[in-house]
Amino acid sequence: MGDRVHIVRAGECLTTIAAHHGLSWQSVWEHRDNASLRERRGHPGVLRAGDRVHLPAPSEPSLNVSPGGSHRFKGTRGRAEVHLSVGGASRPYRLEADGETIEGQTGDGGSINATVGAQVREAMLILDPDSDREERIPIVIGQLDPIDTVRGVKQRLHNLGHDLEPEGNDVTPELEHAVAAFREERDLGEGGLDGAVREALLDAHGC
Repeated sequence: MGDRVHIVRAGECLTTIAAHHGLSWQSVWEHRDNASLRERRGHPGVLRAGDRVHLPAPSEPSLNVSPGGSHRFKGTRGRAEVHLSVGGASRPYRLEADGETIEGQTGDGGSINATVGAQVREAMLILDPDSDREERIPIVIGQLDPIDTVRGVKQRLHNLGHDLEPEGNDVTPELEHAVAAFREERDLGEGGLDGAVREALLDAHGC
């Protein structure tokens, strides 16, 4: 079987596409025919509906088994890295994703780094769990739009803790407020949603 092409649909990410086809996201991202995709998107966590992703031919492992015997096989499921920032001082957290619970303490600037199953699309982040300060934040995984779209800007601002709805490509008053607050945080001076904001968002968000 030769290489294949997958057309990205809304809400898909490289990790879920690779896992669906039994591949690692690294093998897909580094595929020779995805050079233009890497140049255009810059990060494996950023895809846009309609992008063409070339998939390498799957490997076909050989197994030596004795005829007539009983054999047990164990497969592995892909994992996806999740990077979050909630700001503020260090605090305990719990991340619940598809029946898996990950607990820890936020790092510098409220950073959280965890891995979840590649198939996970939604998770619940709980800050200060089981206390009177408990805060629950729904997390959407693997649906990050490019930074040159308004929705991509909204998503990154939302992920960095700004209070705005991360959907849609319309410029809303809450987006303008969030951009103004972000510009102040990053000492960008007065202005609107421009190249300086997008570059600073990429740096702060990581992609």
